[in-house]
Amino acid sequence: MRRQYTEEFLLKVKDLAVIQLTPSQIAERLGLVGSDRRNFLIDINQKLHPLYAAYWTALKDGLADITDALHNAAVYGETDAIELALKVRKDTETEELKKALFNV
Repeated sequence: MRRQYTEEFLLKVKDLAVIQLTPSQIAERLGLVGSDRRNFLIDINQKLHPLYAAYWTALKDGLADITDALHNAAVYGETDAIELALKVRKDTETEELKKALFNV
């Protein structure tokens, strides 16, 4: 049975996903316990559920924002940002290669 969530609830989930929280961390922040927590964690991991789409879209948007901010800091000569930007790029390329080769 597909559980329905209010638009307000989905917006809260998106806000927390943007800052890269895991589903368990989001459930904790929302104060979900017992069967509500269990159902939330099941729903957020079902690809056809709207909660899944909301979470992953916001997570990717947040990661893109972080990457943009890091890139901008690197462009302006922040040495730590330059090093981190290079590490992030390498990690991203590695993950993309794993996905292409092994569908992981």
